[in-house]
Amino acid sequence: MPRTIDRPATAYTPHRDGAPAAPAPAPTPAHDEARASARAGRRWATGIVALLGATVAVNVWMLRVAAEQGGVNAEPDYYRKAMEWDASQARAAASAALGWSATIEPVARRGGAVAFRIALADRAGAALGGATVRVTARWNGDATRLVEGVAVPVAGGYGVTLPLAQGGLHELRVVATRGGDTFETTRKLDVPAR
Repeated sequence: MPRTIDRPATAYTPHRDGAPAAPAPAPTPAHDEARASARAGRRWATGIVALLGATVAVNVWMLRVAAEQGGVNAEPDYYRKAMEWDASQARAAASAALGWSATIEPVARRGGAVAFRIALADRAGAALGGATVRVTARWNGDATRLVEGVAVPVAGGYGVTLPLAQGGLHELRVVATRGGDTFETTRKLDVPAR
């Protein structure tokens, strides 16, 4: 005789004698509470997975944007400049002792280039002519892209045109030499976009 296993009657298993299945037991408050708790748990799990997915997506997007803009933005040759810190401070002190001043302004944009006017003045505020003026510019968004030029005498000071395709904040370093005197200054300017 085959062996049978006795199981409790449920809505899905018929009675042993082949009678129709017993009706499902009525849900109890404890049963409803367990189902609600399970649904809440699934919502929390879905929310956490969605949050982690959004975090990964934002990080991937940020890495892509950073890579498109040239990656690491560091001062070129920063180690040598750090080692020469004392010398740069001495040059800054010598420039301050001269009492010279510089005014730098963008005057025109022609395509991918910007024309600047540099006005140099001595301690008394008189225009300073006869100097050799070198200008180095860099966009704050990419320290590795340096643009250099030599300014020439123009009405109101010195003029130089630099190929700056990018608008926005730029750092301009001016080195003016006249006779045995050297004056250095750095200015931050908002360069107009095209």
